[in-house]
Amino acid sequence: MALGFKGDTQAKISILKSLLSKYPDSDYYDDAQYEIGTAYAAQDDFANSNDFFAKVIKTSSDKDLVANASIYRAQNYIDQNQSDKALSELKSLGEQYRNTAYAEKIVQAAKPIFTKNGDVSGYQNFAKNIGVNVDASEIDEINLSTAKQYFAKKDYQNAISYYEKYLTQNPTGEGLYQAKYELGESYYQTKNTTKALLVLQEIGNVQNDYQDDAQTRLAQIYIAQGDTAEARKYLENIKNSSDVNVKNYANVELMKLYADEKNFSQAERLADAVIANSKNSAAVIETAKVIKARSLMNSGKDKDAQTAYAALEKSSNTEVAAESLYSKAFYQNKAKAFKSSNETIFKIANNYSSEEYWGAKALVLMAKNYVGLKDNYQASYTCDQIIENYKDFPEIVAEAKEVKKQIKK
Repeated sequence: MALGFKGDTQAKISILKSLLSKYPDSDYYDDAQYEIGTAYAAQDDFANSNDFFAKVIKTSSDKDLVANASIYRAQNYIDQNQSDKALSELKSLGEQYRNTAYAEKIVQAAKPIFTKNGDVSGYQNFAKNIGVNVDASEIDEINLSTAKQYFAKKDYQNAISYYEKYLTQNPTGEGLYQAKYELGESYYQTKNTTKALLVLQEIGNVQNDYQDDAQTRLAQIYIAQGDTAEARKYLENIKNSSDVNVKNYANVELMKLYADEKNFSQAERLADAVIANSKNSAAVIETAKVIKARSLMNSGKDKDAQTAYAALEKSSNTEVAAESLYSKAFYQNKAKAFKSSNETIFKIANNYSSEEYWGAKALVLMAKNYVGLKDNYQASYTCDQIIENYKDFPEIVAEAKEVKKQIKK
């Protein structure tokens, strides 16, 4: 026994087997067999363990030893992934030891099976049938444990059910913040964003270990809903997070929001931070480079903008490539190189016809080029084509109408 306490399980087995061999009539014979069974179980040798428990059950006159060996054997079946066999054995033992001191042990031995299956009511009924009262706090613990298991397996629908049960009984429990965050995340994953927002806001608005995660998810939801004001509130909160991934996410999304609002100085500052982070994906870094190029263009830093856009012309992203070529045509027009500008625009039309927005903007530029070339007929015709065919882009149509007015003058 001392060797077992020290962790020298193999030596324990060896000496106990020697005892069985030398003293077959010893009063300790059955105890030795039982201890060998527990020692094998400690080594995950469940087959040998159960062989020795079976001998105890079959030959021992010690009722306590027989009961404990029977329960231990059933637990070994659980460890061997034979849950059905284990439960059958434990139910039989429950009938045999109903309303005795062993009933509690049998219930505890069966608990992992019911918990694994998420069968809380089955566990309660099993315990009740053999005379054991399960404490409410234990049921709460099982609900929470089961919810976490489902959540870890990404079975969010089942996780929701158990988190809701747990939180109903434990509105201020020790696992409150984790349970609420994972419930909110489960709502989000099952597309129930209304409930997700309600729960995640409770976590996001209070300091706790899950606050950053909750605020990150809240920002994502509001961005998807187009509510930039609410999204910005949470992004501003997490941009100084100690978690580098969360901080970087905030930088990327704030960069996009500032760019959409045409706050290019802020967008450019964040774009530099995003570009500097080598852990960002190539797509994210490219988005930052595009935003920086736009910022340079809108800030009148033409030389830097041209350099930035030129580096993006060969992008595999057709939208990025089309925008880059548009910027090239724009600067050619600005330099009064109208023919060269039109040649660049033809490249956009030929190679990136799927990018209608940049194609339409390029046609407005083409109309301006024709005005510069004093070809008012082509300029007017091009404006008419834009007005007729690009009604999905009203701001571009308005620009084409403005160019046409200038032609008439």
